[in-house]
Amino acid sequence: MKMNLSLPHFVLNVKTFCCMLILLPLATACASELSKSGLDAEVKRLCQIDGGIKVYETVRLPRENFNQWGQLNFYKPTRGEDALGEKYILKIERHEIVKGNPSYDPTELSMTRTHSQIIRKLDLKLLGESVVYLRVGGDPPGLSHSTSFACPDVREQGEAALFKKVFLKQEKGK
Repeated sequence: MKMNLSLPHFVLNVKTFCCMLILLPLATACASELSKSGLDAEVKRLCQIDGGIKVYETVRLPRENFNQWGQLNFYKPTRGEDALGEKYILKIERHEIVKGNPSYDPTELSMTRTHSQIIRKLDLKLLGESVVYLRVGGDPPGLSHSTSFACPDVREQGEAALFKKVFLKQEKGK
């Protein structure tokens, strides 16, 4: 069989090919956005079930246990469960609900649930806990960093917010 490749036919194929190259990233972005928004909705749904901070008992600590910004000065994050010193246990469990590597490829999606607990060592009483859901990635190709969505907002939740609600500064003179 002999193919007749006339110039107009060839130009039409080049135009079609160029259109495909332009529209393919757009189609990919739209499909990715649907997955991203669907996962954001799931983050919100799960967050309504068990997200946020729950405090069961507060602990009043001397002012010298806090730095100038009101943060615990005895918190050592590299010490694992002993990060809060000898009197308290800090348990942090991260569960990957959707596995992906958006730090390597922003188009990939991931979703995690982080559950943090503060437990008093003396009697193993749970003083407080925090649950945060986080979606990362699902972005169109070409973005340099992945976007994320957390519920509750990580600025108001997580370990630092849990510390502030469980460990309170003693008032002066008390």
